[in-house]
Amino acid sequence: MRTVGELEKMKTHPKNILRVTAFLLGFALLLSESRAQLITSETFSGLAGTGLIGSDSSGWSDSGWKGGSDTRFSVINPTTPLSYQIAGGALLNGGNEALQLTTSPLPDPSGLMAYRSFTNQNATIYMSWLMQVTSSGSANDLLSVDLLNGTNALYSVEFQPSGTPSPTGLLLAKTSSLGGLAGTLSGNFSTTYFVVAEFTPNGTGNNTFNVWFDPSYNSYNSSNVRIQESGLGAGQLNGIGFSISSTALGGPTTSALFDSLKIGYTWGDVVPLAVPEPSSYALLGLGLLALVIAYMRRISHPS
Repeated sequence: MRTVGELEKMKTHPKNILRVTAFLLGFALLLSESRAQLITSETFSGLAGTGLIGSDSSGWSDSGWKGGSDTRFSVINPTTPLSYQIAGGALLNGGNEALQLTTSPLPDPSGLMAYRSFTNQNATIYMSWLMQVTSSGSANDLLSVDLLNGTNALYSVEFQPSGTPSPTGLLLAKTSSLGGLAGTLSGNFSTTYFVVAEFTPNGTGNNTFNVWFDPSYNSYNSSNVRIQESGLGAGQLNGIGFSISSTALGGPTTSALFDSLKIGYTWGDVVPLAVPEPSSYALLGLGLLALVIAYMRRISHPS
């Protein structure tokens, strides 16, 4: 049986302090690795050029984007990469390449859609992306992100100019399942929007689809940015697409950039908190080590 004095010496023994320090540092590094577990993602890196063809990431069930060979799809180097600061969360930075959708040249043929597939999802999934409108045409133009079963759009988040071209790039954001108006987006041609969607399948035909525009990290239950639809048919989600259409015969055209597409199983997967970089943990470890060395010197050479 150890005495109280012996236990106190054990607490302050250099070897024990080193063990505690190593444990704390290892725990911190473990936290740094617990990042979002995504189903898949797309940054469009390395795909620059006319058309949307190929792949830059794993997690998809196909070899690359299909149907995107039309010149109205292209991956470009934006003058300024898309960026969005989530209130209470992480700073999202797009890469040096982004997908551009445009209705130019007019008129557009029907059925322009670039799409990719992933494994059938039987549970709730979340997806997010960055978007920036770079030109605003007429109400005849439509750019959309489609949630697919095969090549059929179960639901879409649509971006449509409000009518007369606006210098502020005012758009109407719609979910197309029932043609319901979801809300308005306003800003200028350098504003980056952050869009989050939640899809819950139900085999009885009572799927639910929720959309948030520019949410904060804590916006999940916030009704002022959440658009809900339910009872909208059945079908598993297994793909995502980008579509372009316009019935205009001439006049101004609509263009938008998309980047940082993420698909995951939780809100936190696609609306991340700020996570310190590994360099921050390295500095923490050095700081802890310096404290241990200073303590060992003090007990080795008491004044």
